Amino acid sequence: MVTKIPCGGNETYVGWNNIRGSPLFPFVARVGPIRLNLAPGEYNDGRDALIVDYTQDFQKACPNYRTFLQKYYGQVAVRRRTLNEVYPINQIVDSLRFVGMQEDGGSIYLGKTYLIDFYRTDRQAATVFFWYIVNYDGAAAPDFQVGQSLPPLVIF
Repeated sequence: MVTKIPCGGNETYVGWNNIRGSPLFPFVARVGPIRLNLAPGEYNDGRDALIVDYTQDFQKACPNYRTFLQKYYGQVAVRRRTLNEVYPINQIVDSLRFVGMQEDGGSIYLGKTYLIDFYRTDRQAATVFFWYIVNYDGAAAPDFQVGQSLPPLVIF
């Protein structure tokens, strides 16, 4: 689930990966280029992607996250601690791009997961996974939030 909520005076897209209906692993979502110190051999073309960033200090970036959790998940979720303290989840940044269409109308998105080296002072990031999503909702880009869509991704 991703939604836009006011965080520290700014409107920010935030979300949680849900496991069995429970909000776990908070992230900040944005559309734009990847902004990481990439390891040697990594390629960055500077083009836009949907960035799902688990590295944010979520309690500082969005102090009113508990209100959001209570609204969407009820009181039980509010008592839970924020799980962006869990290593290695808190060192992951995902990027997602639209790459094409299937013959049956499914939109194909390619994802790339970067892991930031926590033990390096320069915090270099390297690719650890490639993954894909096939979306059949008919849109050029899926709706990644409740009530309002993000700008469409650039097709390359």
